[in-house]
Amino acid sequence: MSPLISEKQMAAISTLAETGMVTTVEIFRRSGAVPSASDDYGDNVEFNETSPSRRGTVQGWLRTVPASQASIDAGAVVTDTVWELRVPSGTDIQVGDDATIKTVEYTVVSTDADNTYLPYIKCNLRTRAG
Repeated sequence: MSPLISEKQMAAISTLAETGMVTTVEIFRRSGAVPSASDDYGDNVEFNETSPSRRGTVQGWLRTVPASQASIDAGAVVTDTVWELRVPSGTDIQVGDDATIKTVEYTVVSTDADNTYLPYIKCNLRTRAG
């Protein structure tokens, strides 16, 4: 049984998708670590930078997802805006990483990098403003 599209066709689709990736994205690898002390609201996972070698720069395509939601965090109303970032297939990006775009720092909250046969990787990012 042959795939729905050939590798050559997928490469052409990827090349087309990458023409829209005109924004420079700096990716900083983070590793999850549970802090030893807890605050009044319970333990939170902290993401710490592992090493300078775990940094990279790629071209991406950032867009906002038209859904913001307000939540309560430490007694303050915080608005979480979800952003979608598309980066070339094969980019080393994981949940917990920081993505800096034009001096704004985002946190990667999900990726579809584990899916197979992708023309690009789609990541959901968050930035918090309170």
